[in-house]
Amino acid sequence: MKQRILGLLGLVNHGKILVIGDSVYYSLGLKKVHLVIVASDAGPNSAKKARDKTTFYNCPLISFATKDELGHAIGRNNVAVIGVTDVKIANRILTLMKDGDI
Repeated sequence: MKQRILGLLGLVNHGKILVIGDSVYYSLGLKKVHLVIVASDAGPNSAKKARDKTTFYNCPLISFATKDELGHAIGRNNVAVIGVTDVKIANRILTLMKDGDI
């Protein structure tokens, strides 16, 4: 299941459906992000900021994969936070998370 989600992130990155890093928080404020993914090994400050912002803007948050795995999936180095701007893709990832035991 983990590889399916990482593969999906790689595919949608080419469609410009993802926002990465601090751009996630700006896009959250514009109500453009429907899911935030924070790396399981993100620093405590990054994880807290993601948790606080998603709570404030009422957006789902999942902790998934490592920074290296997330970065590799989307062709970057060490990505701690990703925002998904497409509601269908966000729902698909949430469904995959519920169905699998990640």
